[in-house]
Amino acid sequence: MLASHSMKVARFHFSGLSILKSLPPKEVQWIAKHSKTRKFGAYHELFREGAYPKHVYILKRGKVKIYQTTAEGNEQIVYIYEPGDMFGYRPLLCNEKHPVTARTLEESTVVQISRTNFLELLHQSHVLAKLLLKNLSSEFSVWINYITTFAQYSVKERLALSLLILSEKYKSPANKQGTIILPRKDLASFVGTSIETLARLLTQWKNAKYIVVKGRQITIKDHGQLAHWID
Repeated sequence: MLASHSMKVARFHFSGLSILKSLPPKEVQWIAKHSKTRKFGAYHELFREGAYPKHVYILKRGKVKIYQTTAEGNEQIVYIYEPGDMFGYRPLLCNEKHPVTARTLEESTVVQISRTNFLELLHQSHVLAKLLLKNLSSEFSVWINYITTFAQYSVKERLALSLLILSEKYKSPANKQGTIILPRKDLASFVGTSIETLARLLTQWKNAKYIVVKGRQITIKDHGQLAHWID
């Protein structure tokens, strides 16, 4: 059984099926032949809010944030993608402009599929169509939970939930504790608060030994306390 805090976080953590691991081998080979694998440094822009989509992306390594820019010119991070996630296809399917900007958070490897090739594969592959339908449904539920919950929570509650979400995203065989490695600006953008307010709360929680802070790294030491605040 999942721990209490993990069950709470699951509502906000999209765990879709990895496209490259879920498609038949022939279709994976087709993607390899009709796509480009590219490596980018941190903060490389993949697409911009308001632009028509030209590519679909599969993240193989690293992390990618998608965000909207507010009227004041600030970033509001909507989601952070992990390896295995496919993104950028929703506006392409609807022939609409991107509602968000996508930018790498760290050194990342991305499979880039052109609009034409993606639509050709989608037309041929019933498996891909089913996977995308399932992923769209799951992502929609996650974003609805995220938007409605964050609108009701205080800054402290949003930060507690954000740290729990991000810790799950950063977990890996090499990072079993789920240590978060994120600039304060991006963390504040994810939480929806100022850097000053964020710094004050992090200092309080560090002193209370709920978290350990080392530069950009944050490790949760008391998951129960953070989960308690989001009841």
